[in-house]
Amino acid sequence: EIIISPQFYLVSSSIFDLTYRGRFFALFRHPVDRAISMYHYLATASWDPMYNPSLKGMSLEYYAKSGSVEHNWMTRFLVNKHGGKLEKEDMLVAKEILRTKCLVGLYEKLEHSMTRFHIYFGWSQKQPAEQTSACRSAVIQAGDPRLNNQEVSPGSTAWAALAAVNQFDLELYEYAKVIYKLQGEQIFGLGGAQSN
Repeated sequence: EIIISPQFYLVSSSIFDLTYRGRFFALFRHPVDRAISMYHYLATASWDPMYNPSLKGMSLEYYAKSGSVEHNWMTRFLVNKHGGKLEKEDMLVAKEILRTKCLVGLYEKLEHSMTRFHIYFGWSQKQPAEQTSACRSAVIQAGDPRLNNQEVSPGSTAWAALAAVNQFDLELYEYAKVIYKLQGEQIFGLGGAQSN
């Protein structure tokens, strides 16, 4: 059972009301992969106000234990709590927002997720389907260059350190995978392995 807190209503009421029952979409990525990508991005993105050249000489493990690491970014974003300590109630609010307001996509299922977004929102396609599919496939096959050839793997010290500071996001990510499957069945009529 999920108990809805007043905070959920405060956050969602500022976005949606009885006449506008909107739904947003989000593409979820494993929080550790996202943190690794952010580490590499912030070390090189001199055009970004968050650029941090000191990250270039910092190990991922040290980064995970530093004040520079993002911690539970998605949970914080969903509950609009950018600082301070997160509580279990914040996680429950984030899950409820996902369940009731979000069309969930998964980074590791990017092609299927993009198709779902396209269908659900009725986006018109100005380019031929083959062209769009080829473009998506090229991006997916290339992957995130910031993750290629990395020494970080599940079970490593760096992975564990990044996971430790993203516990709420890890739980939210697992929940997003459940919602993705349910939406495949309930919204898109996909059954069994197709809904995954």
